Amino acid sequence: MPASPSSIDLPAAAIAALRQGNKVEAIKIVRAELGLGLKEAKDAVEDYERAHPSERANAALTRGDPSAGRTWLLVTIAIAVLVGCYFYFRR
Repeated sequence: MPASPSSIDLPAAAIAALRQGNKVEAIKIVRAELGLGLKEAKDAVEDYERAHPSERANAALTRGDPSAGRTWLLVTIAIAVLVGCYFYFRR
């Protein structure tokens, strides 16, 4: 009978992947290194996340908001268009 996910020690590489905010990679590492099935590996990673909430907070800070860069780009473009229109129609 396989060990329960909460009793599984994650490999260091999986923990590093979680710290970088890459849960899918962590699950892949757990599957490869421990020989677990997809569900068992996913449960083990999620149990680790629940047991170590500070890791999730650190991952969120490391990863940041992926849409933040696009938002700033769109705001910058909108401002540039507005400034261009102002000078064009000011004549």
